[in-house]
Amino acid sequence: METNRTNNHTKRIRIKHQMCYDSRFLSTAMEYLLHLKIDAKFGKTICRNLTLFLSIIFYSCHDYESEATHNLLGDWQVNEVIITFGSVPLSQDSVWYFEGDIGDFLFEREILKYNYLSNELNQQGESEYVLTSSKEKAGFNSVRKWLLKMSDREYEIEFDDGTKRSYENANKITMINYQIQIASDIHSTIVLELTKK
Repeated sequence: METNRTNNHTKRIRIKHQMCYDSRFLSTAMEYLLHLKIDAKFGKTICRNLTLFLSIIFYSCHDYESEATHNLLGDWQVNEVIITFGSVPLSQDSVWYFEGDIGDFLFEREILKYNYLSNELNQQGESEYVLTSSKEKAGFNSVRKWLLKMSDREYEIEFDDGTKRSYENANKITMINYQIQIASDIHSTIVLELTKK
């Protein structure tokens, strides 16, 4: 009987120790799971921030100029020309307006050929060109401004309707040159409306 009692006592002690062991195991397991849960939240935060960071890098490294230049390639017809004349830059003492098939621009990879207007106003030639862009504030938004630099002149460019991605597959462009000086006391601005042939 005494042996039986000792065995029962030993079993109870083992069971108590096992329960203690199990409860320590459970508490350790709970701490581990809580730790994993914290790590999962932390991991999600890290992943979200990393995705945001990589997308910012991707969009900031996006080469808008080469994409827009690629969309410029080809033959463009000049449909409208507006020339303003004045004694100071940007003044409009006189305005000349031309419309119809006035001429054309041919954008090749590195060379731009142009021929528009006629008689004493004829503009004709070829030049290397570079299309650049910059961001400018417009109220609460930023707007991308385009500049076509040629060897002897510069034009501000507006693609189609001037929206954010309007340079993609553009069929219409507006070219504006504010820096034409015909004589020492006469300043002129020229606006060209072109459509892709």
